[in-house]
Amino acid sequence: MKLRTFLVVRTLVFAAGALALSSGLAQAQSGAHGNFTLAKETHWLKSVLAPGHYEFSTSQSGMATVVTVRAMDGKWGAMFLAQSISSNDFSDKDQLVLQVAGGESFVSALNLGDIGLSLHYAVPERSLEVAARTTGTPGTITASAK
Repeated sequence: MKLRTFLVVRTLVFAAGALALSSGLAQAQSGAHGNFTLAKETHWLKSVLAPGHYEFSTSQSGMATVVTVRAMDGKWGAMFLAQSISSNDFSDKDQLVLQVAGGESFVSALNLGDIGLSLHYAVPERSLEVAARTTGTPGTITASAK
């Protein structure tokens, strides 16, 4: 009798675990996708993207939004986790926002107009300070990401 009860309990625990795992995977959602072209070398967090054509896609699992970027030639790819996320009510277009500091470009945001979100990324403070001293202020470039 104890063995039968143990087997039933074990089966129920296994089934509950499998159900929880499958519902967690079902919550992972795919979001926006598009492409963009970089005219010059650009820093995105700790990665450096060479000039060229890229495609991106976003996915969300729980609270995390991840952007996957791939070079169109298939030679490069990376995933980026946003530092912060805000609602984007000012544009219905996807835009890649670049901070120019000290002659270098840094991705500071990806505005996803289709889904109304802006994903924000850290730009090294040191680069912005150097740019402010040499040119008076760091610049911002907004480019279409579709």
